[in-house]
Order: sequence, then structure tokens, then C-alpha cells
Amino acid sequence: MNPLPDAIYQCNHCKQTRTIGLDTQSHYDKIDQSPNGLVVYSDSHRCENGIIGINNLQIDKHLSVRGYTFLELPQRKIPQISKLGIPVPKGASGDEMKTFIITHIPQNERLRIIIIDRMLKVKINIGAVVENQDIPILTVNSDMGLLEIVFYPSEVTFTLMLEKWFTILVNIMEVLPATKIGLLVDTLKYLLDSSLNEPIEFDIIFLKTILASHEIYFEMIEGGELSWADHLAINATPKYREKDVAVMMKIMAHLEENPYIPLQQYVSKGLHQDLRYLIYIFLLLEVEGLIRIERPGIIEDKRWIS
Repeated sequence: MNPLPDAIYQCNHCKQTRTIGLDTQSHYDKIDQSPNGLVVYSDSHRCENGIIGINNLQIDKHLSVRGYTFLELPQRKIPQISKLGIPVPKGASGDEMKTFIITHIPQNERLRIIIIDRMLKVKINIGAVVENQDIPILTVNSDMGLLEIVFYPSEVTFTLMLEKWFTILVNIMEVLPATKIGLLVDTLKYLLDSSLNEPIEFDIIFLKTILASHEIYFEMIEGGELSWADHLAINATPKYREKDVAVMMKIMAHLEENPYIPLQQYVSKGLHQDLRYLIYIFLLLEVEGLIRIERPGIIEDKRWIS
């Protein structure tokens, strides 16, 4: 298949003619999976009055822009603490920061952000952002102003819902910092997989559990009318997938023999390689009343739930 030219359109707000460079083979693959024959791409640029504007373009198989929605964003969101007239606590900056680079997130290689944690004196560059060259789309600050996430143009479609998810994340990370890079990657993968939908309380618990998985423990709840094995066989089997119940059985047997080991060790012990799936299973076991999850450092917080 011969490559097609780049998509070209005019922004109705600033009247710029914009050229969108696309990987045509990737575009055709996405078209094949699209229910309406259109693929959404985000084009960020300095629009009217120098304001960062994002056009979420709908592009067809001929690389024609069939329509778009426009988002106008302030470049930096002010920390909540500043709105109360309270000085933002000072943390590290500039040369004091240690930088870590994550070239891509598995299964979502196009995300490009920088996470700045002034208390840990850490800057995490995801997607090989070139700070002196790339223009940021938006900066989201935590409520206390000690942590921020800076978005850069990428193939990830930027929406207000995605911003909401990252606002939740930046505030969670202010309390539960990403002390392990692998846990941050798993957290971002869950967020990106879920970000088309409104976040609910379960999602916030899930994000917190991933970040704190190296210090979360489990305790079996005993004294029920049924053994845990009978409970799963009778009560769980009709509600969950067969493979989920099998993993529940495996986990309960392991927990019975090995109490007080942290969540992350269940991955290293080979019970399952996907931390996010394991968390899902443990939360189901908690719902079933078979285990108690000890979450040190995790407090209930529903600020971001609509």
C-alpha cells in the first residue's frame, strides 16, 4: 500500500493551516478497528492570543479531517493551596533534581509527560521529552504544589477526562510517591486503559494500591460458616470467570501458607505476572469477605469523586 500525504486542515480559531504527520500503516490499522471509520488525533498548537489550543481531529481512511473538537487550556493550573493564600512549600528545583528517563510505557508507547516531585528531588521524563525544544500542553499541579505533571504533544488523545485522571494521580502521588519506577509504569498503564471513563472510587483505590503494593499486606478472615475453598466454589463460581476463581483459589492457598507477605511478592513468587490483575483479584476477595487488606499510609479521600 502506497503511503498517503499528511493530513492538512485549518484551525477555525487561529486560521492556521496545520499539517499532521501520521504513520500511515498505523493509521490504517486503527481505521480497521474503528467502529465509525474515523481515528482521533490530538493536534496541540499556540492558538489565538498565544493560548495553547488542542484540536481533537477525526481523520478518515483518506487522511481527510472530517471534523474536530477544540479545547483551550491554561498552560498551568494553580495549586489549591495558592488559592487559599497559603505559600506553596518549597522543594528541590533545577540542578538539585535527579532525572530518570522512561522511553515508553508498554502497550502505550506514545505518552509524553514529565513528572516533577520536589520533595523526592526527582524528575521522571516519560517518552523522551526534549524540554528545551518541546512545547508543553498543560501543567497539572498537586493541591499542595509539591508535585506536578507536565503534558507534551503526543499521539495520546488529550481530553478533559484524561486531565481529570491525571489530576487525581498527581494528588495521590503527593501522598504515595512513586518510589519504584515499575509501580509508576503499572499505575500509568491502568490510568491510560481506564481514562475514557469517569473515575470512580474503585479506580482511586486501585491507583493507590498499585503505588503502595510493596507495603500492602493481607489477612485471612476466619470464622465463617464455609471454608474459603467452599465459599469460592459455591458463591464465587457463579459470579466470576473460571480463570478468576482459579487464581482466587491459588492466592488463598498461598496466603494460608504464607501470611504477612506484601502484595508485590505475589508477582515475584510467580502467582501472576500482571500486578494490576492481581490487585483486581485481591479486591474481589475483599468484596467476598475472605480477606482483610492492610493498607498502611492509604487514607480514604473522595475529593475527586463526582
